[in-house]
Order: sequence, then C-alpha cells, then structure tokens
Amino acid sequence: MILVFCRGSLQQTSRSDIDWISSPDNLRRRIILSALLVSLLTIVSCGGRSGTGVTREQAEMADAYTEEGAKYFESQKFDKALTAYKHAAEITPGNADIHYSIASAYSRMNMSDEAIASYRQAIAIKSENPIFHYDLGVTFVREKKYEDAQLSFAAAIKNNPSFLEAYYGMGWIYAETGKYPEAIQNYKKALDIDPYNVSTHFALGSLYIILGDMKKAQKEYNTLLGIDPERADDLLNQINKKE
Repeated sequence: MILVFCRGSLQQTSRSDIDWISSPDNLRRRIILSALLVSLLTIVSCGGRSGTGVTREQAEMADAYTEEGAKYFESQKFDKALTAYKHAAEITPGNADIHYSIASAYSRMNMSDEAIASYRQAIAIKSENPIFHYDLGVTFVREKKYEDAQLSFAAAIKNNPSFLEAYYGMGWIYAETGKYPEAIQNYKKALDIDPYNVSTHFALGSLYIILGDMKKAQKEYNTLLGIDPERADDLLNQINKKE
C-alpha cells in the first residue's frame, strides 16, 4: 500500500484524505446550503436595496438563477450550474456566496485558474468566511502551490480557530514538504478539536511510520481500531510492511 503522506504522493492520494469539505457529496450539500442562504439574504434585503441599483424583480431573478444553479450542481451538470450562477452574479455582483458557487463549479470542472480567481472574488467581498479560504487552499494544493495553500489555510484558521480541516491541510502540506515536526503539530491540533477523526489519526500514524517511530504508529493503530477497524487494518498493513 502506498503511504499517503510520503513526499510526491499527492497524485496517489484519495481526495477524501485531503479534502473532506470539498468532497463531491459534501461540496454539493454545501453549495445547496449556500444557495439557500443566498436566496434568504436576497429576500430579506431586497426591500432595503435602495441605492444599490438592484430592484426587487432583479433580486428575485438572481435568486431564481441561484436555485437553478444549485439544482444543476446537485445533478453534476456543472457547466449548466456555472452558467446559471454567472447570470446571478451579473445581477448581484457583490454577493460573495454566488462567486463562491461559481468557484466551486469551476473546481468540479477542473478549471483551477478560474476557480482560484472566483474564490478570490468571494474573499474580497466576505473575507471573514473560513470556508472560502479553505477551498481556495485545497485548490492550491491540487496545483502544488503549497505556500499559497498554507496562507489560505492559515486564513481559514484565523477566521475559525476550530477549523479541523484547515489544520489537517496544514499538516498534510508540512508532511508533503518534509517538515515533519510541523506536520505532527498541526495533526495534533486537529485531534484536539476532534479526537475521533479517522483521517487525522491515519495521517499521523502514516507519518510516524515514515519517521520510524513504530511505537507511536502502533498507538494510532490502537486508537483507529476503536473508531474505524477497516482504516485501522490499512494502517496495520503499513506497520507490518515497515517492520
């Protein structure tokens, strides 16, 4: 079995190991929630849009495009979702959630440059949203732009100190670039937030194997055994091969 966290292994890593929030199922759920939020904000604020140049009718049209985009996204018709979201953005260009939805559609279409640009547009409007920063960081990881990814994950953590996935992302990058003490530190911070997180225990155990610390790797195996026996077996296979 290939060690998930050895250097140069990104292309061999399961996406769920580095990108839980943006995994296909979770991403679709979050986009739908984002669309509902956009709809709610549009309805609530349309009466107070004087001076914004957006009428009630235009706001309702943007809302309809957003809902249409969410439906296309749910059915994995990302090109059509993108078109609908862009129509909404033309009407309400100052809506960060719509730009985030556009970025997410680009991401699912493997158009990283366009996704990065749209994530940055969303962040420029609503910089306090940690998920915007995190998903931008994940996109940078895919492009192996690790310094940019670290900055994005750090921004996500700044806006949400309990953002487990961002600590995990930081740990992954440090492990990938050979900075093992920093990787361990960030993985442990993730486990401080959720002591039962399977992916983080597995990552930490894999890293201990790389470092030759089989005692600590065995400890991670024992922990995983009580949480996810199948994942524990994967780690045990790595331990046995190393020994």
